[in-house]
Amino acid sequence: MNPLAYYQARISVGKVTLPYETRERYGIKTGDVVKVEIFNPKTKKKAVFTAKVSTNGVMRIPKEVLTNLDVKLGDIVDITLLEIYYLPYNNVVMIHE
Repeated sequence: MNPLAYYQARISVGKVTLPYETRERYGIKTGDVVKVEIFNPKTKKKAVFTAKVSTNGVMRIPKEVLTNLDVKLGDIVDITLLEIYYLPYNNVVMIHE
């Protein structure tokens, strides 16, 4: 599976933001779900999780992931967008891999 996008983000109260340009390119809207990989370059640890995209592209990182990766407020992490699960329209879920 090829990654859809890669970027660096600063951890803000257990959240990161999906860049506007990436959301526009893939048509990601509020309520869509994304599968991402997060990598902490300080500890060399990584994890994969799914997150619901909220207003302005904000994604909440599960507490277990933050703890396991030893990520702190203000740390810069590497984010790789792996898949998009678009909000269902007419009971159809579209997946972009």
